[in-house]
Amino acid sequence: MKHHSKKNKILYNFFLIGFSVFFSLVSLEGFLIIKNKFIINYDTEMWKYSKLLKVKSSNNLINHVHLKGANARLQNIDININSMGMRGTEKDLLEWNNAKKKILFIGSSITLGWGVEEKLTLTSILENKLNTDQDKFWKILNGGIGNYNTQRYVINYIKNFKQLQPEIVFIQYFLNDSEILQNSYGNIFTRNFHLAALLWKYVSIKKDSSKFVNVYDYYDYFYQEERFVNTKKYLSIMSADCKKNKIRCVLVYTPDIQFLTNKKFNKFEKKVERTSKELNLEFVSLTEELKKSKKPLKNNYNDNHPNYIAHEIMSTTLYNFLLN
Repeated sequence: MKHHSKKNKILYNFFLIGFSVFFSLVSLEGFLIIKNKFIINYDTEMWKYSKLLKVKSSNNLINHVHLKGANARLQNIDININSMGMRGTEKDLLEWNNAKKKILFIGSSITLGWGVEEKLTLTSILENKLNTDQDKFWKILNGGIGNYNTQRYVINYIKNFKQLQPEIVFIQYFLNDSEILQNSYGNIFTRNFHLAALLWKYVSIKKDSSKFVNVYDYYDYFYQEERFVNTKKYLSIMSADCKKNKIRCVLVYTPDIQFLTNKKFNKFEKKVERTSKELNLEFVSLTEELKKSKKPLKNNYNDNHPNYIAHEIMSTTLYNFLLN
């Protein structure tokens, strides 16, 4: 009897511990769901973006694309994805077919206009500026997708957007587009549970901080020639395709607005500019015009993406570039 009593007690303790752990995890998950519903957090909103608006690509070089026809409200901003997998509506695609001048933007989350109303994004403002001339009908499509680097947006263009036959392609190159990204689709836990996503983010940050002292060192690592060669490779593919199809290709250098006044970061822009010239890509930088602004350029919610003011500046810069 004593043996059975002891065994039952052990089982009871295991059950109690298991139930306590389960109850704690459920409570934490519930707390995070409620907190994130009322208190906007940048990392959580990006996680929702991945969950609601992205799907796995059949092409490993792309990793993911937008879920066609999807929409979500993220950081208090509505993001609509049309049937081409671009931010925008079906009306945009109809107008594209009837346009006399066609411009396509490719890039990552800055091009997408993360945290900015669609009508206030670079692409929308630029289109409106160009269409003040009633003799022409310009149409711009926004092919920006979050968490892309040069490899991903170039191959996505070749595989999915090329058939649109644009006259001009703006490659909106952001400072960290030389980053080498590992394919990652998450798992059932990180894709569906707030707590798992939070823990994954914490581990990722710790892993990166153990490798790099600061952000400059992180960027510098990917601009070393043995790694930057990957960026050159895909820009070269884009340049060759544009030349073959008689498309005007423009590389738009976009700085990290956190470091606009830090001269150490200038060398990265110079490297990209030299590469553009080597590959016969037109080059335009947004850095100097953004530097002139006395207004805040960062989004809300501890988000370092450019806000609507920065998008206005970027659109004006590119408008003047096209006119000249």
